[in-house]
Amino acid sequence: MPRRPNPFKMCCTNCGYEKVVHFSSDCLDADDMAQIPKVCPKCGNDKFERKPYTDTGYSMFDLIKRIFK
Repeated sequence: MPRRPNPFKMCCTNCGYEKVVHFSSDCLDADDMAQIPKVCPKCGNDKFERKPYTDTGYSMFDLIKRIFK
């Protein structure tokens, strides 16, 4: 039986911008693919890193790193 893909984060390798991509079903269409950024809206970088998304939130280290970035 088909399964919906798990959500994931697309993270800019330059400035740290993050976008969570969450598909609504297992049947992906052009609208679903449009969620995945091609260019970072903050810095214009086109290199992204795909990371797993966890709904548990950020670790304390991640929060401190984001504050001082």
